[in-house]
Amino acid sequence: MHDTTKKKIEFIVQVIYVAIVLLLCYIGLRIAILVWPFFLALLLVACINPLVQLIYRKLKINQQVTSVIILVALYSGVAFLIFAVCTKIIFGIKVLEIAFPMLLQILLVRFRIMVLHLSRI
Repeated sequence: MHDTTKKKIEFIVQVIYVAIVLLLCYIGLRIAILVWPFFLALLLVACINPLVQLIYRKLKINQQVTSVIILVALYSGVAFLIFAVCTKIIFGIKVLEIAFPMLLQILLVRFRIMVLHLSRI
């Protein structure tokens, strides 16, 4: 084969490889929506398993019981954080609801003073 023919074939092969990679990325992104909970669960298991193994070796507590206790503690902690954040948000909205009319009046008074000063100039 000629040198130019080899280059053309190599270029076509590279284009096909790039197209396949782009297609796989597109399919992967579409599937990721369905699969991410499983990856999250796998990550959770990967993080918790060493702790379960350590407790099993040191205290000889059943691994299933240890896993349940750790997961309950983890989910309780997450629920507490969500509750604390929501409580702060609700409290902040209530404070804003009470303080907003006074803040608006202060801003109006300052605006009127500024307009008076500008009208004298």
